[in-house]
Amino acid sequence: MPCTGKNGKGCSASCSKFHPKRSNDNKCKECGHRKKAHKPGATVNDILAKYNLEGIASKATNSEARKETNSGFRPKKEKPEKGKEGKSAETDRMVKVGSVSIITVGLDSRGALRKSLCPTPSVFESLLSSGLAVLKTREGDALMFKKDWDQARIDKWLRTLFPYVFEFLDARYPDDAAPGYHWVLTNKDGRALFVMRRPIDGDLLDQVKGSSSRKLTEHAIRIATKHKIPASVYATGFEDTIESMMCGTTFASESESEDEPPQRRSRKKKTKPVVAEDSEEDWTEHSESEDREGDDSQSQDQLGDAAGSEEDFPENPFEEVKVKLEVDDGKLCRLQ
Repeated sequence: MPCTGKNGKGCSASCSKFHPKRSNDNKCKECGHRKKAHKPGATVNDILAKYNLEGIASKATNSEARKETNSGFRPKKEKPEKGKEGKSAETDRMVKVGSVSIITVGLDSRGALRKSLCPTPSVFESLLSSGLAVLKTREGDALMFKKDWDQARIDKWLRTLFPYVFEFLDARYPDDAAPGYHWVLTNKDGRALFVMRRPIDGDLLDQVKGSSSRKLTEHAIRIATKHKIPASVYATGFEDTIESMMCGTTFASESESEDEPPQRRSRKKKTKPVVAEDSEEDWTEHSESEDREGDDSQSQDQLGDAAGSEEDFPENPFEEVKVKLEVDDGKLCRLQ
């Protein structure tokens, strides 16, 4: 409300608004004029009416105008909706992994891996060439799964990645086919693999794939077949092996040894060499001969196959050695 002055000719103080000295005062403390001299300012409609612009209608709708004014702003990210159970929709998000591979050593009677060593990079390359490992789907897409999958859904996913491997397992071990499973999930501890005993689902897959701080190429899922797959099967090719089985081939040469426990190498017991105790009495030539024969036979037993030929070890290597001992001041001495 600018001040118009005492006679409506304007205010020398350029007072733009009425400021009373006190709450009930009728004079402005800025210019000293009364309240009625401070007329209210013109509204938008007053300005439009002054220029005869009230009859001009807007050509844009409210939604179009709002869209135009907000075009420079970034839209807000939608928060994941929560279902009735309170679980976030993020659990349905796809999880990517770098590789999926199959370990074919089989399980022993206790359900543990027959060989627990994790495949080295060179062995992994062999798995790739043998169809026992993949880096992408058959369509060339990234390997992905969901955390809310159960084992049946995971098994279906694995069958799309390794169709011929599972076709061979179904034909070779029909008792383990659906509703059972031919495989178990493994986890890595250092350079060794071990079988996960917990119920298998998408959350467990996410745990065993590796730390989220690692690169995607290092995220790996490794499953192990319950039965050993002979090397000749994947060396020949699963597709050709399945055709041979359909023609009546039973692979009897290896089928009997597939699930046998690995044979341990026999280790020869190492013994310390026996040192003969010295006697205070003189050795006789007869006793020396018997002792030498006993020492020779014991050395042969300890060395085994590494003992060499008879030329390397003569029958009596100490035949010309004769030693006599006597006691001097309580000490055992040797006579030359």
